[in-house]
Amino acid sequence: MLTTKKLFTNQDLFKLFLPVIIEQFLEYLVGLADSIMVAHVGESAVSGVSLVDFVMALLISLFAALSTGGAVIAGQYMGRKQMEESREVANQLVWFSGAISVIIMVIIYLAKPFILNSLFGTITDDVRRDANTYLMITAVSIPFLALYNAGAAIFRTMGNSKLPMKVMLYMNIAHAVGNAILIYGFNFGTEGVAIPTLITRIAAAVIIITLALNKKQSI
Repeated sequence: MLTTKKLFTNQDLFKLFLPVIIEQFLEYLVGLADSIMVAHVGESAVSGVSLVDFVMALLISLFAALSTGGAVIAGQYMGRKQMEESREVANQLVWFSGAISVIIMVIIYLAKPFILNSLFGTITDDVRRDANTYLMITAVSIPFLALYNAGAAIFRTMGNSKLPMKVMLYMNIAHAVGNAILIYGFNFGTEGVAIPTLITRIAAAVIIITLALNKKQSI
């Protein structure tokens, strides 16, 4: 009976995949936290935020899939010890993710009347107003969502899935604090959850890309 030597033990795979699962949960948790904390403002705010978060969740899935595809190619080059080609793929992944996400952001703004009036179906004026406010602010974060996912995928390719998880954990904590301050401290409306969401997504993207640019990294 032939036996094959495992490249990775189950423990190795667990250490790699568990941080990825936690990180993805934390990335989606931002929208959930917004919906929960904006309940202090009113029912229309909850509905408006939840509707927009449905769109954002689709974009997060899109960017995660795009980044994973690019990371697979970079990983193949890395496995062949072709480090220069691997770095080039990582570089192209970041630039392509940034470019396509800007296009998507522009489309979202241009299609805003369709999204609010047709895609979301029959909603009240209050819900439409809160959805519009939340969409107008958080749509700016779309390129940063893409850049974060690209950076996170690069680190996973290098076998460091814990770093993106830590970045997302810290950003979630900052996001919750920001929501609490603006909602409960300053009595903001829907803007009270939209602004911290935008700021923390920008911060997450800047941090992950800055760390990836460190020349000490393998790619």
